[in-house]
Amino acid sequence: SLALKTLNDAHVMAPSSVTVLQNRARVLLGMNRTAEAYQDFSSALELDSMLTETRFYHAMLALEQGLDSVCTHDLNFMERHAPKNRYTNLAAATYHRLAGNYSKAIPYLSRLIESEKYAEHYAARAMCEMMTGDLNSAALDVAEAISLEPTDGDLYLQRALLHKMRYRPDDAEADGKRAVELGVPAEKVRALLQ
Repeated sequence: SLALKTLNDAHVMAPSSVTVLQNRARVLLGMNRTAEAYQDFSSALELDSMLTETRFYHAMLALEQGLDSVCTHDLNFMERHAPKNRYTNLAAATYHRLAGNYSKAIPYLSRLIESEKYAEHYAARAMCEMMTGDLNSAALDVAEAISLEPTDGDLYLQRALLHKMRYRPDDAEADGKRAVELGVPAEKVRALLQ
């Protein structure tokens, strides 16, 4: 709240400061005040439309609020003006995954992985590959994600699901147990592996 008060005061002194608007929007996001954060991101974009990171947050908040046309407008803008930017690829991958367009999400996730070898990117791509039936690629990506984050129980749960899809019940059960050991609720594991 102190940070928010400071940023509110700064905004009064400099209402056209993009930096103040961006920082206040991030603080508001951290406070789960998404409608206000969305408004600050919108105001920042009115002042400078080329802010890719700001446009990413704007697009994701629009998507969360069901403003699909705003989100797709932001995505199209980002693809035209910053096609290689991590935020462009992250936004497009998220949008397509949530829309169930898994095959469209895969290239964006692959571009992210080229520059950021994060377990979360491999796991997201693996899930898309599982949904499109490319189980061999999914197995490679889940293995890579686990090698990067060996104590993430959700990754073992994902691999358990993959084993289930490949008709390997013993392996699925073993990974399900490992997921529980790493903190995944047993009910969640049972529900997924039923």
